[in-house]
Amino acid sequence: MDVSGRLNLSDKLTPGSDYDRAKEIQSFDDTKAGVKGLLDAGIKSVPRIFIRPSDELAKDLDFPTIQLQVPVIDLDGFQGGRRKEILEKVLAASESWGFFQLIEPELTLGSSKHSDPCFLTILLQDQIGGLQVLHENQWVNVPPMQGGLVVNIGDFLQVVSNNKLMSVAHRVVANHVGPRISVASFFKGQITKMYGPMKELLSEENPPLYTDFSIREYMSRFLTEELDRKGGIDCLKI
Repeated sequence: MDVSGRLNLSDKLTPGSDYDRAKEIQSFDDTKAGVKGLLDAGIKSVPRIFIRPSDELAKDLDFPTIQLQVPVIDLDGFQGGRRKEILEKVLAASESWGFFQLIEPELTLGSSKHSDPCFLTILLQDQIGGLQVLHENQWVNVPPMQGGLVVNIGDFLQVVSNNKLMSVAHRVVANHVGPRISVASFFKGQITKMYGPMKELLSEENPPLYTDFSIREYMSRFLTEELDRKGGIDCLKI
């Protein structure tokens, strides 16, 4: 295969042809140019290596489409008298389907209350929403903003700032509208480096509130704690 413009990948695969798909895929991989290389070479149609052979496609089409309902489990009453019933339905669906849906979103948390084990989190969320932040002991909705990013102070930044900056607890609540999609970047630092309150911020009036720690040590503790606790940062307090 040549990505310099002499591409000949758009031919239709016909029965009895001497087309070697595996060889051509390997040739494509060997170019290291990727799909961008094909576009740069001026290709005008979909290469045949990206088109499923007709015999494979025919086999898939032989499978009938059956109108079945994925198990739906209503969480209403879970905190009351239906707890055992709901757990039995979850078990049954897990055994027979390995997949199920939950309704009654008000009882469903996308993620429970937690703070982030990092210096900083930058989050891009979709328009579904559901993110809440704990402010003055009240859960506050964080409505999505078109083109906006959510910036969240993490545990490590609270420690190195000696409580000048605060790591905030937050959670995600499921929404009636649909599934929530978000993209987060966590800035963690070097895993073996020791971190602690910045000396420039310390004085007799503002003594260190936390011991030094490594991220490896902190993450080991964080992963053994319940997510609904802030045990990691509390364990660093002097």
